[in-house]
Amino acid sequence: MTVVVIDDKPLILQSIVRTVNWERLGCTVVGQAMDGVEGKRVIDECRPDLLITDIKIPGVSGLELAAHMHAELPLSKTILITGYQDFEFAKRAVSIGVKEIVVKPIRNDELERVIGQAVDEIAGEREELSRRAEREEAYSRLSERHQSTLPTLRSKLVSELIAGGGPDRDELANNAAELGVACSRCAVVIVRSKRASDAARGDRSQRIDPRLRDEVAALARAAAERRDFETIDGGVRDDLALACLFPKPLTPRELRMKLQSFCHDLIELARERRGLSCCMAVSQTYKRLEELGEAFAEASALMETSFFRTEEPVLLPAPEESGTEGGRFAIVRDLETFNRMLEQSTAEEMGGHLERFLARVQLYSEGNIRVAKGLLSEICLAAARYYYRTTGGRARLRQEHRRDAGGRVPAVGHEGSLRVRGGPDPDGQGQAGRRRQGLQPRREEVDRLHQRAFRRDDQPDLARRPLRSQLGVSQPPAAGGDRDQLRRSGGEGEDRGGQAPAARSEAQGERGRRDGRVQGVRLLLPSVQEGRGRIAQRVQEPQRMIRLEAAQSGGGKAMASVQPERAELEDLIGKVVAGMQRLEIAIEEDTPVSIISMEEWDWSQGVGLFSLYLYYKNTGDDSMLAYLTRWFDDRIREGLPPKNVNTMCPLLTLSYLYEETRNPEYLAVCEEWASYAAEEMPRTREFGIAHSTLDGLNAEELRSETLYMTVLFLGRMGMAMKQEHYVQESVRQFLVHLKYLTDRETGLFYHGWSFERRDHYAGALWGRGNAWYMAGLVDYLDIVELPLGIEMYLIASMEQQVRQLVKWQTDGGMWRTLLDDPDSYEETSASAGFAYGILKAARKGYISEEYRAAGMAAMRAVIRQIDAVGRVQGVSYGTRLGTTKSFYRTVPRCPMPYGQSMALLMLVEGLHHVDDPQ
Repeated sequence: MTVVVIDDKPLILQSIVRTVNWERLGCTVVGQAMDGVEGKRVIDECRPDLLITDIKIPGVSGLELAAHMHAELPLSKTILITGYQDFEFAKRAVSIGVKEIVVKPIRNDELERVIGQAVDEIAGEREELSRRAEREEAYSRLSERHQSTLPTLRSKLVSELIAGGGPDRDELANNAAELGVACSRCAVVIVRSKRASDAARGDRSQRIDPRLRDEVAALARAAAERRDFETIDGGVRDDLALACLFPKPLTPRELRMKLQSFCHDLIELARERRGLSCCMAVSQTYKRLEELGEAFAEASALMETSFFRTEEPVLLPAPEESGTEGGRFAIVRDLETFNRMLEQSTAEEMGGHLERFLARVQLYSEGNIRVAKGLLSEICLAAARYYYRTTGGRARLRQEHRRDAGGRVPAVGHEGSLRVRGGPDPDGQGQAGRRRQGLQPRREEVDRLHQRAFRRDDQPDLARRPLRSQLGVSQPPAAGGDRDQLRRSGGEGEDRGGQAPAARSEAQGERGRRDGRVQGVRLLLPSVQEGRGRIAQRVQEPQRMIRLEAAQSGGGKAMASVQPERAELEDLIGKVVAGMQRLEIAIEEDTPVSIISMEEWDWSQGVGLFSLYLYYKNTGDDSMLAYLTRWFDDRIREGLPPKNVNTMCPLLTLSYLYEETRNPEYLAVCEEWASYAAEEMPRTREFGIAHSTLDGLNAEELRSETLYMTVLFLGRMGMAMKQEHYVQESVRQFLVHLKYLTDRETGLFYHGWSFERRDHYAGALWGRGNAWYMAGLVDYLDIVELPLGIEMYLIASMEQQVRQLVKWQTDGGMWRTLLDDPDSYEETSASAGFAYGILKAARKGYISEEYRAAGMAAMRAVIRQIDAVGRVQGVSYGTRLGTTKSFYRTVPRCPMPYGQSMALLMLVEGLHHVDDPQ
């Protein structure tokens, strides 16, 4: 053992060095010093096992040297020499690793005893450390051997479960625990390869090449790990079947989101690494490992439908709830698949497919029996068309198989039935001609069927829109056109009289197969009838509608009781404006963040400036115009900040101020920044604007607030400068953000999307992010002249958003910072933004007037958050993109410029509604 001795008294120092029997103790003195500074240098050079030092020495004290030894050499020991005993001193000494304290005068026997104990402790600790290292090395070797066999054992267990076998429940629990196969939810994903040429021809997908299987499975494990779940290769012989195991309980929407992003990520990785074009089928999620067999069967059945859905690389099961744009397109695809399967499948296959389709109809109709009836009428019409096309005049529907053209469940009278014409052959067309003619149902009957199939729904959000429009497709063809289609279908290949024997034989074989399918249609029709009755019993009519409670209960007087007076709004507007102008950097007593001042150039101030400008335009208050021009003059004189998404926000107001003042300096700034936004601002894949702030660039990241902060200004400058490519770029940004941020089940916006992670981070439906979109969109529609189709699409997205928002509005009229999380707090700026968007959209006719009640309720709730000096309370602080939902729940709240501005926008819009005679 090596020793360093430090004491400022030469006699004591030499006594310790020369008189202690170091050889017997197994020690060697390697250094000595007479002050703390020199002693610290000696310690660093010699790195001793044991330090003996006086506590009171010049320079650095003995306690400080002991602390230094403990930090740098944690296995070393220190013995302190002191002239007095003190409990507090001793307690501190122990905390920094001091072995013993020796009190003067020093006796050699006592000092040697203490040194011997320290040497023994050091040796024991080193021996234990060595044994521990040996154990860890042995365990590591054993673990490596175990890990090398673990994937095989895990895959074997999953393979047995997928095959429908495996141990009993108790044994399965033990085996799964030993192998680390545990989950709260599980699903199966089947992966196959598909060449582009195969997909173009509609060929079926191919099995993954066995030589690439392990590599694709490894890519899948990496993609799953980034989403906090794991995959295990199920060891299925012909398919790469991945068991996806989720360790934590998640909502169905979160599970679906993770699986969808995982599949797209894996497809991209396989394409980049191995040039593979993959397609995938995903099962529903299940709660128990024993259900992996059912999950595999479901994914396999879904994969087989890829024959009809070659354009979709990822086949997902129907979500638990429908009603979104994705659901609309899915039900259209199912209708198309049903029509094709009539031509392809046997009666037994069609029976199973019909049961699944009826379940989809029930999901899609969302309690609206008229929508369900319309979809079932589509099935009936398709079956009847196929039946008559394949049977010609040889048969007709039995009475019990007929359907009511008026929409009732039982088959009814002669006026609604499809009749086959007969009689003489006046045109001499022969039997084939009569067959073709016999396929024509009477025109009025087709008209009536179409009328039922595409009947208009009476929901407020579907008013004046046919069912097919809600499904996302065009209006049905005119009856005549449809009749022509029937004529063409019915006449194909019916006249076999002139065929050669081989052709007739082939035709007879085809006719036999066709007759089997016709018999299937006969069997299906009663099932449709039964399914229609089943759905009619299980859905509720009508669907939930937003009603103005005051109007229902008491007319105009009741309405007056829930609406603020104009004078009240005008007074509040004045207070909020004054409160915004007085905002300055200050610390709120009850929040750990500072209130942001208005005297800076960033997004927070930019939102406030635009609301002040709208206030000026509505009131004509020249003092407000003077405030705005003074604000911009001061900021321009100080020097503008770097260009990014957030610092673009004040430019929208500046573009309007140029029209008011004709200040050429304003125009020059606007032109420079608009050019940067359109042509130089960093982009993500698919050319979305990457979110950038004063803190830096968030590469490959889209955020919901970008549309309000930057894209409104870009569209505005496109119109003002007659720069069409600016306008088109603003349209593209709306569409790209809608594509990647929209939650398909609710129509609401996620806070952000990462092209690198291929997910929405926490999957948060953040309140203010959705308010940015709604408030921005109603203003964007005012700013930019859009093609009708684009305008209709954007309005539809708004309508869908509002429809979901009213479901999650609290009883008090507010919305929460996480819209779907009842444990998150109510947030004022989001509620004000929604109130502004809903009220303005209702006034402009973008959404149904029925939703105005929700906007008015929100306005009353926000008004209660405005204090006596006009500051808006309950506003969450600037919120970065969180990776967990708990992050959003803990963001502090305090008055902020954007909270003031959202409330001001709402109050100014409210002036249009308080005088409404309704």
